Amino acid sequence: MCVQQSQVCAFVCDCLFTQFVVVSSSICIWRSIWNIIDEFVFPERHLRSDVVSLIAGFSVTAVVLFSYWPLSAASRRLDRRPALKLLFEDFLFLVLTWSNLLLWRGSWNLCIRLFLPPDGVAGPALGAWVSHALGTVGLMALQAFNTVGLHGIERDGSYSGGSGIFAISFLREVMPVSCLVSISFRVFLFNNLITWYLLHCIYKLLFSLFTYLF
Repeated sequence: MCVQQSQVCAFVCDCLFTQFVVVSSSICIWRSIWNIIDEFVFPERHLRSDVVSLIAGFSVTAVVLFSYWPLSAASRRLDRRPALKLLFEDFLFLVLTWSNLLLWRGSWNLCIRLFLPPDGVAGPALGAWVSHALGTVGLMALQAFNTVGLHGIERDGSYSGGSGIFAISFLREVMPVSCLVSISFRVFLFNNLITWYLLHCIYKLLFSLFTYLF
């Protein structure tokens, strides 16, 4: 009975700490970075600011994603030096936090301005409800709805073997490894061609919009 009570108390303390300390600190970080960007990235030209924010966030995030393997290998080599590993991963997470906020801010504001805007003919609520429905149904269909809200925290540096660098394993969990290997082998070239073509189109579109704004 005492063991059960201590486990319940520990769980309650963990929940309270997560919600009131970790979440509050995360909100402070998000708010501060968002406001800093608002203040220094073309504060008088909102559309230009959003486009620059989107391009910068997408570029930095793409570079880090494509650097996954060397970054993971570097983290793995630091497993026996936890202090250095913590500093390395926290620096990387700081860069990713800024890039994610840039990407979120640009996408968020452009979505509000261009996709059923609040001041449009449809009124202020339609765009919000359509976005909510599309996102909810899409993530539920992909069984990834848990990514929307906070569903737990992990201590920095607690992942071993470099697994804490972009811990993304969605497809590897929902599909057998053999199936993924087979699919990867068959569509590798096609996928890379399509990916680079889409990236080229996105950058071309954003560059054209950026040039037009300037």
